[in-house]
Amino acid sequence: MPEAAKKVALNSFTSGWPDLVVCATDNIAFGVLTAAQEQGLKVPQDVAITGFGGYPIGQLLHPRLMTVDLHFFETGCQAGDMMVNILQHKQTEKRIVMPYSIVTGESVDKTSQID
Repeated sequence: MPEAAKKVALNSFTSGWPDLVVCATDNIAFGVLTAAQEQGLKVPQDVAITGFGGYPIGQLLHPRLMTVDLHFFETGCQAGDMMVNILQHKQTEKRIVMPYSIVTGESVDKTSQID
């Protein structure tokens, strides 16, 4: 997935990079980060990049990726409980808001504001 995201970024931003790229996953963010660096851009000075997922790879990148940790294990357990309840014809919530946390990294410049 990072390789495909890198190609999409290189093809999408031919006329210039945005100030911020918000990626649906950390793997996509890894590809976009690689593309930006290959283009000679500095992250986060030239382009800020964020991801979603909180995958461990994000903390191994340089700069470390700012991401949203979606707590997949707890979410999966909750989803499993809901499915068991449905299969057993027990009442279950139709909507549950799961916790998340922001994992700070260096891929977004915290001293600047993005409007």
